[in-house]
Amino acid sequence: HKLPYYRLRRTYLDLPIRSDRKPLNYRLSAEQDLALKRYLDAIDAISYSIHRSIITSQAYALLEESYTGVDKAPKLLGKNWAQRWLARHPKY
Repeated sequence: HKLPYYRLRRTYLDLPIRSDRKPLNYRLSAEQDLALKRYLDAIDAISYSIHRSIITSQAYALLEESYTGVDKAPKLLGKNWAQRWLARHPKY
C-alpha cells in the first residue's frame, strides 16, 4: 500500500492534521524583545560574536520564563526564527 500511514493515524485518533493547525506565533512581547536586545548589547560589549544559536536559545529562555502553564512548555522556535529576528533588527 501507499497509504499515508501517519495522516491516517492522526485522523483515526482525531488528532489535528496539517490543515487544522494554526500558524504558530513566535513573536516576543515588547518587554521580551527589549530584554533580548539588552542581552545582545551586553554580548557585543564584551566583543563576543553574536550568532543565531545565541539569539534562539536566549529567546526561547525568555519565552519559557514568561510562559504560564502547569504541564505546558512554549513551542520551540522555528529554524529560521533568528534570521527573521535579525532581519527586523539590522543593528545586530
